[in-house]
Amino acid sequence: MINLFDLDPSGLAAFFIEHGEKRFRAQQVLKWIYHEGQLDIEQWTNLSKNCRAFLQAETRLTLPKIITAQHSADGTIKWMLQLPDTNGMTVVRYVSRHRRGVHWLVRFVLRHTKVLIAI
Repeated sequence: MINLFDLDPSGLAAFFIEHGEKRFRAQQVLKWIYHEGQLDIEQWTNLSKNCRAFLQAETRLTLPKIITAQHSADGTIKWMLQLPDTNGMTVVRYVSRHRRGVHWLVRFVLRHTKVLIAI
């Protein structure tokens, strides 16, 4: 089974094309997951019943497991996540004094290599 969270938009489009569906299905699925927050495939009503049945049979929606959560007095939250492939990931949520809003730092720990990505 393919975890839909493992696919980027182009990978999701390729997945649908490989299985005889139209490319635009990827955008529909991304909207349900990331804009609507709906993880129940049966509720994705703009997809045909056959497409939803296919997705339920061939895919999964598995999020990382939260191992620990640390909260600081300044509002910072640090989570250690366990990914399905056994790699760990640390996610830090903080409020910047120099910018408006919340910024995320994601630190992927891939075996012995650490890569820092700001999103």
